[in-house]
Amino acid sequence: MVSATVNSVTSTFTYRGDGLRDSRTTGMTTTTFTWDINAGLPAVLDDGNRYVYGAGLESMLTATNTYYYLADGLGSTMAIVDSTGAIQKSYTYDVYGKPTATGALANEFDFAAQQTDPTGLQYLRARYMDPETGRFVGREPLEKSAAREDVEAPSRRRQPG
Repeated sequence: MVSATVNSVTSTFTYRGDGLRDSRTTGMTTTTFTWDINAGLPAVLDDGNRYVYGAGLESMLTATNTYYYLADGLGSTMAIVDSTGAIQKSYTYDVYGKPTATGALANEFDFAAQQTDPTGLQYLRARYMDPETGRFVGREPLEKSAAREDVEAPSRRRQPG
């Protein structure tokens, strides 16, 4: 997705060569992303805030505070607390993962610890998911590899001996 307009506000996106989102501009604000590509799945390390990962998303470091994520078994953010343990934001989800949040703290990481951006779509790296419908937006990217080609063309395989 290159751009989307929601409630008369347009967001535009740029991507790196490996397909990960490089930047997002919404209105007059541009956010650039720094990725940890050594994790099991690439994870955002910096988008103006810094993020710390352990078994999942553990904390967010802003310019002035540190916040801690409390997650359920799926990794969905259930609450975010400050260093005193006071809840700054809490979440509930519908069956498709649409978040309902209480609290004013800015946070985009919610259902399954994935990023819900200003479009309301969840960015899942390869494509976007609409939590209103539980459906993906766009087709799944398909990459061909030599191994995949070999499986698809068994007549090209040689029998040993």
